[in-house]
Amino acid sequence: MLIEIKGAGFMNKGAELMLYAVLQAIGSALPEASFTMAPRYGQPSYGNRSRLGLLQKASLNRHGIQWNFIGKILPREIREMYGIVLDDEIDVILDVSGYAYGDTFGEHKTILMAQQAATCKRKGKKVILLPQALGPFSSRRIRDSLKKLVENADLIFARDRISYAYMADVVALPKNVKMAPDFTNLVHGTVPKWWEAEKHRVCIIPSHQMTDKRSKAEGALYIPFLKHCIEHLALKGIKPFLLIHGGDKDLPAARQLQDAADGRIEIITEQNALQIKGLLGRCDLVIASRFHALVSALSQGVPCIGAGWSHKYETLFEDYDCSELLVPIDEGGRRKIGDVINGILEPGKKEMTQKKVYAAAQIQRQQVAKMWDDVLKIIKPDAFRKE
Repeated sequence: MLIEIKGAGFMNKGAELMLYAVLQAIGSALPEASFTMAPRYGQPSYGNRSRLGLLQKASLNRHGIQWNFIGKILPREIREMYGIVLDDEIDVILDVSGYAYGDTFGEHKTILMAQQAATCKRKGKKVILLPQALGPFSSRRIRDSLKKLVENADLIFARDRISYAYMADVVALPKNVKMAPDFTNLVHGTVPKWWEAEKHRVCIIPSHQMTDKRSKAEGALYIPFLKHCIEHLALKGIKPFLLIHGGDKDLPAARQLQDAADGRIEIITEQNALQIKGLLGRCDLVIASRFHALVSALSQGVPCIGAGWSHKYETLFEDYDCSELLVPIDEGGRRKIGDVINGILEPGKKEMTQKKVYAAAQIQRQQVAKMWDDVLKIIKPDAFRKE
């Protein structure tokens, strides 16, 4: 069985964690399965894919044109020598895109995915969308494409109640549409050797999407908000560190914050996603605008302060029973943030927050385990015929 993991990557550490989550869950349940990923143009990730034992999908999309036919020129013997596979050889597609389908990213991605699902169904292949944020879907074209996607996919998981509602607004939801939380919470991190308890107590993780995905006026509030967090931490004698979780696009924001602190704040660009998760699990507090960084911390019972740009942040903090820790970046949020930080770091209150978040994390893990059971029933139904 050959399974394609679609939408994962290595630049964004959340996308990398989703890849590890699939390999961990499906690889252990179906040891006979092989996995492949398509390369992304401009991201030289062959070494990363090969180290994980992933086969190389012959895929190239340039200027809106698919050049996949080039791979068919190579004889099978040559392809097998180099671990290259074709679309026709894939049995299952697991889509882990995170947040790609809906108005926020335009019509094109939803249209293409709907077309791919229809093609796969005709060829007897299975398509599963693992938990991700979805919607809204406003235009006629994107709504029609969503209907087509639901009709042809074997299983679709909305990651939250708002995404599920956006889908329900377009199509009467059949049994193949379900809801499950983000699935990276079962992945275990490893603590890096360079981690120091006193030096790495509080982590701040900026995101360029807080300016790119918001209006110019709203985006202009973001860096001042994080500066205010740093200033309040300084009053408590705490120097945070900055962590890059979403790739090079997040570096400019981190450097602005470092400059504002006269270079006294460390920027960490750790490339190992598992070590990043392990590091976040040892923090006292994480302040972040990267979704999977928040999941990594919350799933380990670490209190987080979130600043987000879409509905996925709102529902994430609901899931972990700490909605009060999602703070707006406007003037009201800046007035509030000091009290929120104090409430998390003060002895007694800190333990209460940790206990509440960890209890919610246990429920989230149970829901993800159930999701994997549902996925495996689709991928290999023979293994579940006794039920």
